[in-house]
Amino acid sequence: MATWYARKTGSDSNGGSSSSASADRTGTDGVTTIATPTFTSLTASFAAGDVGKGINVNAILYRIAAFVDSTTVTLDRNAAASGTGLTWNIGGALLTIGKMLGLSAQIMQNGDTFWIGGGVYRETVTIAATTFTAETFVYGDVDGAQTGDAGLVCWSAYTTNDKTTPAAASALDLGGRDFLTIQDITFIGGNISGGCVNDGSGDTTNCTFRRCVFISGAVAGSFRWIMFTANVAINLTVDSCTFLTPAAPSLYITVPSVTGADWDVNVQVKNCMFITSGNGTGITFENSGALANKGGGLDAYNCTFIGGATAFRTITGASTSIPCTLYNSICYGQNTACVSAQASGQITEDYNVLLSSTARTNVTAGANSQAGNPFPYAPLFELCQAVMSGGQLRQFASPMLTSPFLGFGNQAGGPTVDMLNLPRPSGPGPTWANALNSIGCFERGNTAIKETTTVHTGSNALKMVGPATHSFTVPVNAAATTIQVFVQWDSDYTGTKPSMKVNNGTEAGVSDATATATGLANAWEKLSLTFTPTAAGFVTVNFISSSTAGNGDTYWDSFAGGSFGADQFNFYRRGEPFPSIVSFPVRIGAGGFVG
Repeated sequence: MATWYARKTGSDSNGGSSSSASADRTGTDGVTTIATPTFTSLTASFAAGDVGKGINVNAILYRIAAFVDSTTVTLDRNAAASGTGLTWNIGGALLTIGKMLGLSAQIMQNGDTFWIGGGVYRETVTIAATTFTAETFVYGDVDGAQTGDAGLVCWSAYTTNDKTTPAAASALDLGGRDFLTIQDITFIGGNISGGCVNDGSGDTTNCTFRRCVFISGAVAGSFRWIMFTANVAINLTVDSCTFLTPAAPSLYITVPSVTGADWDVNVQVKNCMFITSGNGTGITFENSGALANKGGGLDAYNCTFIGGATAFRTITGASTSIPCTLYNSICYGQNTACVSAQASGQITEDYNVLLSSTARTNVTAGANSQAGNPFPYAPLFELCQAVMSGGQLRQFASPMLTSPFLGFGNQAGGPTVDMLNLPRPSGPGPTWANALNSIGCFERGNTAIKETTTVHTGSNALKMVGPATHSFTVPVNAAATTIQVFVQWDSDYTGTKPSMKVNNGTEAGVSDATATATGLANAWEKLSLTFTPTAAGFVTVNFISSSTAGNGDTYWDSFAGGSFGADQFNFYRRGEPFPSIVSFPVRIGAGGFVG
């Protein structure tokens, strides 16, 4: 398995298999014979470690398949050039995404990883490689840990600039290629149905999109998936993604009808947010054709739908024996219906809050759902209210502290974390006396409040009620680092004991790690993690209460990353929960105070 790179500072003349912007080695003395896979350098240039790297021979990219000796390597396929004195480059990062994914020759192989550095890539790409048969990865390197280029990875069909009409093409056309996992990329769509992502040739299977953003550049839809072959499971997962689509379907799945038996298409959508307008829809599922048997089984859990005509719908037929399902979700402000089926039995819903003038069409009400106009549950969303009081901003459309969306849904089979990777449940804090999940794509983390009675040192500590998590951003130096906190829990606490986790440290070379308490209730216990960053940067420290009882209390004090004062939890802003992201001045290693 090889690793490939694209960087805005790279060059398409490089081989794409080194995180360096420039090639590892270059030469102008190469010798090839057309229609043979052998490439020879007149100097001792090659090493066994070159196997799996890219080599660019006269502007054609190959993969080095085998090392023969220091002057000769075998390419992954027959050479397309011949003669002597050919230019060649081994390694280095590509400048464009399409140079890797759009090649008809399969440079990437099963299990390879393609890292894309931060920046805007103005290109529309159709994957042209022979299809993969095992999971292969395309990742946005947003923290720069792999390429050195941190920042948003934006893949845009606005190929000229952001003030010129986008191309009439999808930013990414999968071209019928399977087994791709695509993560941490923002797609800006072109003027075509499925302008962000399109499966093009159809019948694409076994793909995952995680933590991606899809923004339509036209009234044409964001994400289009077509199956031409019946009785084939799509095996598609869309996880923790955001869709912004005007007057068109955000996620549109089409499968054919068939004579024989209904089948499960196996599409899983979870922790996603859909923002639409006009006649736009969040998720649309259809069966093309008029044959008797249909596909079904598009399952959506913990999603948030805002606006549009319909949040979740089936059109032109769908299976009633394998219905599509919607659970633990919020539908707000749809102008036609929140949930709409072409025929009764095609959609099953429960544990949803449907806030619209029409809740359902041809869909039986879930026993635990709430629906109506006026809204039976107050729509308590975070809409940047914190700016009014100088508090910490929270994620748009996440639940407010007293929201009835908290602790409402517990439909089996849902995700164990939310869009922000917070454990489910996480919060609801002191307001709700249960330990059920939030509905929608967000839990409410960072609900700790100041505690003045149960303290370890000084006069202030933190208190979390029920299942909850609280996060801090801590700066670190490239030196041995210990993060510690003292924790106590009361007799109402049940389930896995409290823990402290360090994560989000890849930019500093810090791996995720967790320390979990082992002691007894009503006694202080120290949790400690020691690590050595490879570079200065930041880590996230999470306090985690995993109580399965909504009234189980945990207390946290003497939080230290080298040196804190004894009374560090001594501020509390206007009745708001303890600030969610805090950088303390931390003395770590020999680097003095940082942050």
